[in-house]
Amino acid sequence: MQGNTALTDHHVREAHPPDGPTIEAIIRGCGLFSPEEAEGFAASLPAYFEAAGEGGAHPEGLTWLLAEDCGAAYLSPEPGPGVWNLLFLGVLPQARRRGVATALVAEAERCLGGRGARMLLIDTSTSPAQAAARALYARLGYQAVGEVPDFWGPGDGKLTFRRAL
Repeated sequence: MQGNTALTDHHVREAHPPDGPTIEAIIRGCGLFSPEEAEGFAASLPAYFEAAGEGGAHPEGLTWLLAEDCGAAYLSPEPGPGVWNLLFLGVLPQARRRGVATALVAEAERCLGGRGARMLLIDTSTSPAQAAARALYARLGYQAVGEVPDFWGPGDGKLTFRRAL
C-alpha cells in the first residue's frame, strides 16, 4: 500500500443519483473501454440510480463508490455467501498514481466489511496496458487465483484476484 496518506487524502463515498454524470465521465475518460463499450456501460447508470432511489441503496446490493470526481468503483454481490466482485475500478488519467485507486479499494473493503462480506474478487485484463492494475492489486494483498485466456478478446485474458476480508 502507498502509506496511510493515500487512504485519507481522497474523499470516497457511496454515489447518489446526482453523481451519474460524473461516473459517466469517469467511465468514458478512464481509458478502459472502447467508445461503444463505454456507451453501453454508461447507459446502465440511469437504471441503477432509479432502482437505488434517492437514498442510494440498491435493492440488489450493487454499489457505486465515487472518489473526488476523479475515480469510481462498482461493487456487485456474487452468488456465493459473503462474496463480492469489484466489477469496475476506474481513475481518470490526470489523477493516477496519487492513491485514488488505493482509497477506492480501501473504502470498498470497509463498506463490504459492514455488510458481512468475507471475500472480494477483482477481475482485470492480462494485457500489458493493465500491468499497473495487476501490480496494485498484488500490493494491496490480493492473490491472483485464476486466469481465463482470451476472455476479453484474442490475446487478452481475464485474471481474477481475491482477498479475504
